[in-house]
Amino acid sequence: MPDRPGVQFLPDGSIDYVKTYKAVHAINVGCTNNNWGIYYWSSWKHYLPGEDHYYEPILEVGCGNGRLCQKLARRGHKNPCGIDVVAADYDRDGYEFITYDITKIPWPSPDNAYPLALAFDVFEHLPLCDLRPVVNEFLRVSERQVISVPHFQSEPDLHRVVESKEWWQKYLGCEWEVLCNSRRNATVFGRKGS
Repeated sequence: MPDRPGVQFLPDGSIDYVKTYKAVHAINVGCTNNNWGIYYWSSWKHYLPGEDHYYEPILEVGCGNGRLCQKLARRGHKNPCGIDVVAADYDRDGYEFITYDITKIPWPSPDNAYPLALAFDVFEHLPLCDLRPVVNEFLRVSERQVISVPHFQSEPDLHRVVESKEWWQKYLGCEWEVLCNSRRNATVFGRKGS
């Protein structure tokens, strides 16, 4: 088996993605220090509904280190919630954290529980067979949605759906709009629901 730091394998030689993400979070400084939701803040903050953009709760899917949830809490948003398969030892003050594998449907949330759900650089990590059920669940639990997806392979074997902006637009559907094309070769999409 190839020697790649953090990559964990199942007995059949395929990648164990849950264990791999836990290992990558433990050794990758990018997972610890970065958060693409904060990076893209100016492109999606107008999607926050309500007067003065303060309301509750916001869901961040694939929250990783939780920096965006913490930033939202510091800005006055009440009860931000992060969900991630990794329960790493990050500072979880100021927001609710749920350890959960988002490919397990249904998620532990009622319909439209969140006025806004965010997923920054998450969906490209899913196997294509899990992508549609996860996107549908993302839509089910929230009224508005914002996602970002990269169009390049930066992590061998960890980016499983690497497609163009046009592919994502067609896959997501016409109700999603492009909010930002970043210099990082990624697109931020938003959907305000019906």
